[in-house]
Amino acid sequence: MRKGRPPEGGRREKTTKKGNIVSNLSELTENSTKNERKERHSMKKKLLALVLAAIMILGFMPQSAKADNSPNYSATVYLSISNDAEYVNTASTNGYEGNQIAPTVMAMKQITVPYFDLHLYGLDDYYFSSEDYGPDPGWPGDPEDPDYPLPPKSNLTPGTAAYAGGIVTMLHVFIYAMEVYYYGVPESLAGKGWMYQHNKLGTTDINITGTVGSLYFLNYWGLNYNFNYYRNYNYPLASSGWGATVDQVRVYDGDILTIGHFTDMDFFDDPYSIFGYAQPSYINLNTTDAVSKLSLSLDDPEVTLVFGHAGIDYNTFTGTAHTAFNTSIPVYYKAVGSIITGTVTNWSQLGSTTASGAITIDPVDLGVGTYFVAMPGRAGAESSAICCTPGGILIEITE
Repeated sequence: MRKGRPPEGGRREKTTKKGNIVSNLSELTENSTKNERKERHSMKKKLLALVLAAIMILGFMPQSAKADNSPNYSATVYLSISNDAEYVNTASTNGYEGNQIAPTVMAMKQITVPYFDLHLYGLDDYYFSSEDYGPDPGWPGDPEDPDYPLPPKSNLTPGTAAYAGGIVTMLHVFIYAMEVYYYGVPESLAGKGWMYQHNKLGTTDINITGTVGSLYFLNYWGLNYNFNYYRNYNYPLASSGWGATVDQVRVYDGDILTIGHFTDMDFFDDPYSIFGYAQPSYINLNTTDAVSKLSLSLDDPEVTLVFGHAGIDYNTFTGTAHTAFNTSIPVYYKAVGSIITGTVTNWSQLGSTTASGAITIDPVDLGVGTYFVAMPGRAGAESSAICCTPGGILIEITE
């Protein structure tokens, strides 16, 4: 991880430092029915656990691990955007044709993003060139603050429309999500230059600067630059020790993209920072193939989730540290179609994790539906400021 990786754009981080299930769910009407289901799936537990693990890993693994260099033309991703402890909720009154935007909570929002030409947004300088920037060019340093050095500039040559054609990057996702969910542009018109045509770029809504491979957001989603973004709960690297920026980070079907904005300027320094998330216990938290959704049936065995956080690896500064919380944390859930608030603590509480961040869930207790099971954003281990985003995992349960 490059030294002094900031909040967002130049992407530097300082290195010197230091059970109660309530309503909205379908309940079984007879205790005997529930007991019968439990007996049935208990008998199948060992066999189904093995089968389930294989299916879930293959079915909801991001495709980036299997990708080649060919264009993909579109990508279906899961996008979360948070501000301190809450997921952002769209509520702009200055959107498409002046319409009020329908509230949408940006919590593991499934979005299919098509490729579009960045020329439509005046962003020709940010065409995709390469995910590998080559050797780290070193750090020039900041004479006024040697412990917080300036980021290097990428040595990349910008790609061209022909070369980058069909390659979907995180920048495409940022633009598309902004148009559809922040401004209310119809999906059929998104990616066709609306923000550029209506002079939205360069405002406090979205403001882009920098160079190819060193793109910097002064503003995004109406928030300032004090945010960071990960793909599949990993800090995107352009090469060893050098962070990539959104214009050079490709995305693929199944990728989990998280954007976390914080009020505290030193959010990344705390041991509990930056991105909260959950994975099934049979998958190591330290993985580049994070699972976005578990697919279960009522007859399947219980599943154990482990909640952790992804942040700076202070041991090597060349990667991402994935750490289970070493304390019990509350866990909440909400049916995906009924999430109307980004305050996770206002959802239904499922219970609390063990001291090692684990919680076991019985599909029968949740019932048929698709749920987002999540932890709320957290204050730091060494600070009262919020320094860890809310986060979790989708669980789909069928008969």
